[in-house]
Parts: sequence; structure tokens; C-alpha cells
Amino acid sequence: MEIYLVFIDAAQNNNKFWSAKVGQGNLTVEWGRVGYKSQEKVHSCGNYQQNVKSTR
Repeated sequence: MEIYLVFIDAAQNNNKFWSAKVGQGNLTVEWGRVGYKSQEKVHSCGNYQQNVKSTR
């Protein structure tokens, strides 16, 4: 399961994204400015059900 969000506000010079991926007992979250190197954090969870719950 993957969720991808983008926020664009040209007036405020904002062009950001967030991504959350669930798989193999992990929740991987990525964020940053579109077109630039992103930041990433991996949360270790016990199983798929716990990962899905963590994304909400």
C-alpha cells in the first residue's frame, strides 16, 4: 500500500510531497521538496495491520 501527497502553492513558493509505503513489516515515510533529495524514515512495525494503523 502506498500513499502519495503533493502540496503546491506558487504564491508562497511551496512545492512539497509526502509518501508513505507499507511493506515487509515496515512503514517507510518520505518527504521533501519536489525535484530535490528527500528525507526518509523507516518505522519498524510488527505486521501489516499495525503498519496500516500507523498511516492513519
